[in-house]
Amino acid sequence: MRIQMLLLKQPKRAWMKARLAQIKPDVISIQINNKVYKEPANQTVLQVARKHGLKIPFNCQAGICGACEAIIDGKIQKSCYTVVEDKMHVVQKSAEMSNWRQNMSDE
Repeated sequence: MRIQMLLLKQPKRAWMKARLAQIKPDVISIQINNKVYKEPANQTVLQVARKHGLKIPFNCQAGICGACEAIIDGKIQKSCYTVVEDKMHVVQKSAEMSNWRQNMSDE
């Protein structure tokens, strides 16, 4: 299983990088934990959160995918593979997300 994750990690990251490169960097607004940020649209939710000092836990290097999940527009999704959209709502700090991520990340 670990070898499979290692083999799939690089192509998926390359795919995400190519996808972000195709998006115009128009400025959009995104709400994370009830605070609104204006950012270019060619980023992921995780990138925007970390840029503003918000700690969404992640542990990609250990091969533990899923630690960066957050509630994005009402659904639990991976923040590292979700491209920001205008008027997107992200909840990362909640009891539900803490329980969901328990023992999955180093941060």
